[in-house]
Amino acid sequence: METTDLVLAILHHLLVFSLAGIIGAEFVLIRGELPAATIRRLIGIDRHYGILAGLITSSMG
Repeated sequence: METTDLVLAILHHLLVFSLAGIIGAEFVLIRGELPAATIRRLIGIDRHYGILAGLITSSMG
């Protein structure tokens, strides 16, 4: 039981830190101009943001 809790806690923290990294990447990308290529990149990053947010909320339950 303790091993499972430890693994889930580590996974949860990795997901949260990854989410923070994604938010940082989005801030860097929106600083400059937004040509079509940058907007497409932001769409992909937002997709990963949504996936990670869903995984984080499911790991809390």
